[in-house]
Amino acid sequence: MDLLSMIEPPHPKTSPVAPSDSVHSDTDAAKPLLETQHAVEASALAAKEKPSGEHFMSWLKQGIQSRKLIINDAKALVHTVADTVFLVSPGVFHRYAQEHPQIAAWAKEDQQQDWQWVQKLFEKLQLHRKQPNGLNIWTCEVTGPRKSRRLHGYLLQGSSNLFDETPSNYPYLVVKET
Repeated sequence: MDLLSMIEPPHPKTSPVAPSDSVHSDTDAAKPLLETQHAVEASALAAKEKPSGEHFMSWLKQGIQSRKLIINDAKALVHTVADTVFLVSPGVFHRYAQEHPQIAAWAKEDQQQDWQWVQKLFEKLQLHRKQPNGLNIWTCEVTGPRKSRRLHGYLLQGSSNLFDETPSNYPYLVVKET
């Protein structure tokens, strides 16, 4: 027992420990079942709830804060450039749609692909900069030691929607003016 007490924290003396051969009541056995049922109902409700542009932005911010979404990396979907945020399209919208499969049904109703449907929700928020010619999509050039490539996406008007403090601009990424 002394060895076990070194591994496990001691039980509080105020609550008696039930003997191992005691019989549990039906209500005790039903508690995990009820908790599971409530969790399933809550996830079903969330699946029926129609996503919005605000939900996308909330998901994006939470993903960045939890480091589930990497920023300023060669394969990142979010970069900081020109003192704002660049969202790689369609990659970031694909990722959101993959994590929220219920979107496919609503996108199908509108005869769109799931990522396009999410992209339209985002555009309706009008949080992005438009080019002088009215286009939403910007081009950035990523320059590495051996090659360079182009990324397409959205430049946000500001970074405060996603960051409390904006990280430094990604040094390998430059906005291409059209």
